[in-house]
Amino acid sequence: MASSSSSSSSTSATTTTTTAAAAAAAAGGSASPSLLRAVVDVVGNQKWLIYGAISGGISRTATAPLERLKVLNQVQHMDKSGPRYQGVLPALRKIWAEEGFRAYWKGNGTNVIRIMPSDAARFYSYDTFKKLISTPGEPITPMIRIMAGGLAGMVSTIATYPLDLTLPGRGAIYAARYRGMWHCLGSIFREEGFFALYKGMGVSILGVAPYVAINFASYETLKQLVKTDGSETHALEGLVMGGLSGTAAVTLTYPSDVLRRRMMMQGIGGASNMYNGLWDACVKIGREEGVAGFYRGLIPCYLKVVPAAAIGWACIETLQKVERDFLSSTN
Repeated sequence: MASSSSSSSSTSATTTTTTAAAAAAAAGGSASPSLLRAVVDVVGNQKWLIYGAISGGISRTATAPLERLKVLNQVQHMDKSGPRYQGVLPALRKIWAEEGFRAYWKGNGTNVIRIMPSDAARFYSYDTFKKLISTPGEPITPMIRIMAGGLAGMVSTIATYPLDLTLPGRGAIYAARYRGMWHCLGSIFREEGFFALYKGMGVSILGVAPYVAINFASYETLKQLVKTDGSETHALEGLVMGGLSGTAAVTLTYPSDVLRRRMMMQGIGGASNMYNGLWDACVKIGREEGVAGFYRGLIPCYLKVVPAAAIGWACIETLQKVERDFLSSTN
């Protein structure tokens, strides 16, 4: 994510807004460029909430079929009575034949509802932590980016984990049992209690935090290496660098993602309650499925994550360009 400018202090922001509002009122109440610039100044780094939500919604919708296939591949071995999906193209054909074309986007509305606040919190937290950790006037190092990314991954996971539980785990496999996101959350709460909504969150944080850290740090480091002259990054460049950073992140963190999906799925529907903690899950998967068990579904995950990361970062760069063009037009 490209570094954003810091927010103005509360006092200066208030003064700027008041002055701009007075100027707008004197001009007959119309929205003048000064007033619009004041609004941008007040928003400050909160713009990353909007940028993250928009980019997350677009990228997730564009890659929804492969997201569903990735999850099905990861957890299908826990449901002995469920269907089997062998290979990317055969699995896609099987879903189409059994459920129809719209099945590729089954649950995508819920997924978008989940991913938009998650990515909003992720981008906003990353920008905030990066400023808190770094020293003013000093260059931001890759280590600072990794630390800020890891913390951002933790914040976004804690903030939206119950929503994550409804679709990627339970809702994707046992859609017939739940009538939607709220029915799923309500059923879990009634049947298993409040803390069941956060079941497996520790494992999820262990998977998400490193992924976000590597993804964000890789992207910004690549951008720093490529754009040595400080010129703006175009959408196509964002696509390429986003795809590369997503590939690096998913390769290094995929086993932890498999573990968190398995832990989330325990005891639901026809799934067996077969793991007594994270270490037990590691041992059993390694013994029964081999090393390949930790990378089950990796190919469809690549096919989903790489374009999703590419599209997401391209959206971020496009939104930043729109902001720069707007600010230039108001000068």
